[in-house]
Amino acid sequence: MVHDLLAGIEDPEGPLIDIACGSGLMFRKDDAVVGGRFVFGLDYNEDACQSAYENGLPVIRGDAFHLPVTGASVGRAVCGQFLQTQSDEGADQFLFEAARILKPGGHLIMLWRSRSWLHDFAHWIHLVIDKLRRRQMVDHRDHTIDMIKKRAAAFGLTTVTAGRTLPFGKPALHDAGSLLARAVGASNCVVLRREIDAADQGTVG
Repeated sequence: MVHDLLAGIEDPEGPLIDIACGSGLMFRKDDAVVGGRFVFGLDYNEDACQSAYENGLPVIRGDAFHLPVTGASVGRAVCGQFLQTQSDEGADQFLFEAARILKPGGHLIMLWRSRSWLHDFAHWIHLVIDKLRRRQMVDHRDHTIDMIKKRAAAFGLTTVTAGRTLPFGKPALHDAGSLLARAVGASNCVVLRREIDAADQGTVG
């Protein structure tokens, strides 16, 4: 899905960063969408960074809320399955940081867990299992697409496209309000473009 979206947009020259990259399997150096750009990942988890390194992705350990990246230096940024574990304040701080590091005209693509009926049911089952096994339960936050679009705009990030993915069929974005997306939607997705300097557009807090 991310590769298809990247193929359809034009960005300024500059590196591509995979924020919260996990094991670093989303991109490889010979991917067409990379286009010769330097690609690197960032994750806070030490084990994830080690896995990404072993999988051939240059990676740095860092905090997504205080990205160790120079301002206006990145042409493209992606972030997958991160927002659903963050508070509203955390989402704001992340969007502020993403806007800060992107060059004007650069794009941020984000995917995060959607709150579909299927996901709600599966999450309820996992909560019951975790409680029975006395495991720590993960709290998932419900950040709607409209909410993220509004928050992003405060930091100079304009929405290019948005929708919800499905767990079957060809990769595509569907209307988040459709019956099918509400029932079995997999992930919310937005493509954001940095228009102006984030420092001129908004502040966190």
